[in-house]
Amino acid sequence: MIEFKIRAYGRMELAQLYSPELTGIAAYRKMNKWIVRCPGLQERLSD
Repeated sequence: MIEFKIRAYGRMELAQLYSPELTGIAAYRKMNKWIVRCPGLQERLSD
């Protein structure tokens, strides 16, 4: 298991931590779908 360090992560880098079996762009698209499906999450992330 990869140790998670608290720091700023790029979108694709963070997405690949959640879905390491996918390419960067595929992992980002999957993460983006999760964000869109969760009501209010997009607004909370941009605060």
